[in-house]
Amino acid sequence: MFSIVIPLYNKANHIEDAIRSLMRQSFDRYEIIVVDNNSSDDGLAIVQKMDEPRIVVVEEKNQGVSYARNRGVSLAKYHWICFLDADDTWEKDQLLNFNHAISKHTEILVFANNYKIVDAKGRERKCERNNSHYDHQIYNKPCFFHDYNHGDMPVNMNSVCMHKDVFQKIGGFSNELKNGEDTLFWMKIFLRNKIYFTDYVGSTYHLKASNRSNNLEVFSVELPVIKEFVKVFKSEPIFNNYQKDFHAFIAKHLFVSVMANIKLGRLALAKSFFYDKRVYAYPQKTTLFVALLLSFTPIFISKSLLQFLLKKGFVS
Repeated sequence: MFSIVIPLYNKANHIEDAIRSLMRQSFDRYEIIVVDNNSSDDGLAIVQKMDEPRIVVVEEKNQGVSYARNRGVSLAKYHWICFLDADDTWEKDQLLNFNHAISKHTEILVFANNYKIVDAKGRERKCERNNSHYDHQIYNKPCFFHDYNHGDMPVNMNSVCMHKDVFQKIGGFSNELKNGEDTLFWMKIFLRNKIYFTDYVGSTYHLKASNRSNNLEVFSVELPVIKEFVKVFKSEPIFNNYQKDFHAFIAKHLFVSVMANIKLGRLALAKSFFYDKRVYAYPQKTTLFVALLLSFTPIFISKSLLQFLLKKGFVS
């Protein structure tokens, strides 16, 4: 009934834990599609040695995580699609919870459970969704931008199940984008579909996992995905009613580039983003002011001040 797609690239330290978490599912009607992107470590060999007949292994050239996910969905033999990153894990009742919701709400094609986050220091916390409408509720889609701006992402790659038709209608993941493609994907999902949420914590997102996509170098210029956000949003009927929340959403992505450049000591680049008036729509004004201060402070002071603020949790 469920096809679970795992993109794999150099995750030998984590892939077995990810798949074992699927093999422990209390609902057992599923297949696991592992799309290996020409890994140079032992990850593929680990998968191939696992004694699980429901695993389908596909070997591809390294064409990126989006291609791997799209390829996996194209091979899926079931109508209900889930994703699991090779760094992460599921709780044993994830599929059982999805199956129950699908049976109860036959008119809905996208379902989302909650998830937890484990940071680099091993500290665990539940995803902080901004509103109460996530527990056994059909999502009010225009809230996406507001909630994204004021809390954690309402979903992540491991917490959603969708009908294959939904995936195909939005065209899957962008193969051209190297950063932000997942947020663009969820933005399209949220704006064009009803989503049924539960508060069941069904997966764990591991921030400390090796090779997590966190290359600060890509933030030297405005991310190309921002133009795609604008293009998609302007094509939606809700455009005129939710511009304030959308502008804050764009500002949050610009602010990520500001902080990345500050952490790399590239204060001139960080400073350049403050000449873009869109960044001032960032909703956390105190944090924005601190970043502005860091950008215009001599680098030997900025580095020490940044380390102090990171240690105290004033910035992240």
